[in-house]
Amino acid sequence: RKYGVERQVDAARCPAWTGIVPDGDAHVLDFVEVLIVHRGAATVHAAGRRSPVGPPSVVVTRPGVERRVAVTDPLVADLVVFPERAACRLGGPAALARLTTGAMTVTPSDAADLAAVSRLLRHELAAGREDAPLMLDALLTQFL
Repeated sequence: RKYGVERQVDAARCPAWTGIVPDGDAHVLDFVEVLIVHRGAATVHAAGRRSPVGPPSVVVTRPGVERRVAVTDPLVADLVVFPERAACRLGGPAALARLTTGAMTVTPSDAADLAAVSRLLRHELAAGREDAPLMLDALLTQFL
């Protein structure tokens, strides 16, 4: 729920992200989490891999995968989360198949494009319009 309405996606700007749980403890999410990292540094331990994170990069965590994020310099990042069923409902299984847990370096342009969609998601969520689900679905499809 966001602003009193059930939503299938959420987005946030994180000016000093240090992780979901304190002290970088291992945990499992029940949704897809995508971080678009603009500044900072961390190491992600997930799916049997250790991935250094620095800008510009994207960190994906799929549901059910144990991960630990060790932040060494708080991350300036955009965050988008959604349940896999939302992406599947939108016809996104092929996009989901490409989203593997871990960190990947991206071009500054790609990071900016993803951040722009995240910003649009945040604005749409905050506006609370009756037709918001249509726009949120379109924006999540574009993000995928």
